[in-house]
Amino acid sequence: MTHPHELMIPPKALANPEAREFLRAWAVDKGLQVTLSPYPDAGVAAWGIILADILRHVADAHQKSDGRDREQTIREIVSIFMAEFESPTDTPHGDFIS
Repeated sequence: MTHPHELMIPPKALANPEAREFLRAWAVDKGLQVTLSPYPDAGVAAWGIILADILRHVADAHQKSDGRDREQTIREIVSIFMAEFESPTDTPHGDFIS
């Protein structure tokens, strides 16, 4: 099943049968919809590394697409992340299906 706004699978992931998808996020009805695997093989600490790596990829993408300063983008995202973490604007809800 595909969706017209679905992102491509990275070529290295597509070519490697050991690759594993662990996070998918969508903007839907002004909210966030997520499917994820808790990625138990790596442990909970791995999520800190994963989120930091995603942050760097986002900053790199903005720098390449619109010339934004990479470090400034990281600072802005971290600032908003901490504000949202400390005072959430929404409460996640849903189910976990294993």
